[in-house]
Amino acid sequence: MFRTLRFTLGALGALLTLEAQASSLPSQINDLLEKQPYPIHVGIVVQSASSGKILYEKNSDQLFMPASVQKLLTAVSALSFLGPEYRYETLALADGPIKEGVLNGNLVVKFSGDPLLSTHDLRDLIKQTGLKKITGQVYIDNYDYGSIPYGAGWGWEDLSYAYAAPMNAIIIDNNSFVMDIIPGELHKPAKLQPRLPPDVIKVNNYLITTTGKETCPITIYSSQHNEYDINGCLEKRLGVQHRELAIREPAIYARYTLMHVLRENGTQVNGDVVIHSVPPQATVIATHFSPPLRLLVKKMLKKSDNMIADSLLERLGAQYFKSRGTWINGSKAVKSILTHATGIDFSHNLIVDGAGLSRYNLLTPLQLSKVLDYGYKNQHITNELFEALPIAGKDGTLAYRMKNLLHHTDVRGKTGTMTGISALSGYIRTRDDTLIYVIMMNDYVGKPKRYKHLQDEICKLLVEYGY
Repeated sequence: MFRTLRFTLGALGALLTLEAQASSLPSQINDLLEKQPYPIHVGIVVQSASSGKILYEKNSDQLFMPASVQKLLTAVSALSFLGPEYRYETLALADGPIKEGVLNGNLVVKFSGDPLLSTHDLRDLIKQTGLKKITGQVYIDNYDYGSIPYGAGWGWEDLSYAYAAPMNAIIIDNNSFVMDIIPGELHKPAKLQPRLPPDVIKVNNYLITTTGKETCPITIYSSQHNEYDINGCLEKRLGVQHRELAIREPAIYARYTLMHVLRENGTQVNGDVVIHSVPPQATVIATHFSPPLRLLVKKMLKKSDNMIADSLLERLGAQYFKSRGTWINGSKAVKSILTHATGIDFSHNLIVDGAGLSRYNLLTPLQLSKVLDYGYKNQHITNELFEALPIAGKDGTLAYRMKNLLHHTDVRGKTGTMTGISALSGYIRTRDDTLIYVIMMNDYVGKPKRYKHLQDEICKLLVEYGY
């Protein structure tokens, strides 16, 4: 009897302790928010994944620009609809008979928006065909996706850079390249070396080598015809600089790359490389498969890869509606998939792209929490989603954050950062539960460092709550 009473009192004590922790959590988070010296628009939801109980919320039904936490919607939609083992297919097709390695007709390379397709992969695809000669032309089919390269609401100043590379069914080497910027003599032009074959882009060099006393930062602007203007000053003592830039017109790069790969393979081509849809009578002679979706999603979330996210959005549009993938039908597909899965009413928010680069995207913290709750409870995608998220203090975009957490604590989350926007959302595995957390911050001026620190402090409170 005394033993039973002792156990009962112990369980009651543990319950009272948990209730005390739960009641103190809101006041502790509020104290952190009130200590901030500058006003910001903050939305927060903390929820128990096991019970569904909301432990804390602030402005949970208000709209926020999500930045890259938008990728969580893309990840959950793609994993649940396409499945973790889904793969993109890049096809080589023959429009004509083949005899002893000679194709009497046209070779067609059909691109599918595979976001990881490389020149090396194209080389292997051509090798698979076994072709020694093509009497006709080489067709590039890029009709799986629509012709609009950028999402609505993307900043024009972003378009020259690799993180905003254009969306197209043609994706080779991330549709990007590295520009090496080398100091010259003082007050003379710097040297620019794009890591690209000649004739793919045109560069106008207005960059001057200086001592560093001048105030004229490097600026890069480009056109949709692969023409780049490089302006500003390069401080000589800093040495060689590098910029990752977008290939604004992927078809130009694809034409060059395909012809180069064919020559490397020893394949003679009588015609040219042109954009053309797959003829109805063409037959598949070789296929390149992308890595499975679970690995694509892992790279997308760990590295915050915009190209993967936006290609998945348009792929969802193509598969869901059985048509060409576009920004519009991709967004509609995500909304429809998540509405059926979570019951979210998307009529009063905006999903414009898959990566979160658009400033037109608007979500509420509660909606994002529901998406994470569904991802946690859907046993077909839970493990893949958990494995894909950056781990605090260990990898991805959280590698250098929250390094001093309690031992064995598992904090995973997707970051989001743009000018005036900082967000962090994901899961915290504690001893007794898994917590879903969403933290969205908008409308601040200055660098995001202090707001990331605030997010980390909130996560530390949640870890302590769980223990």
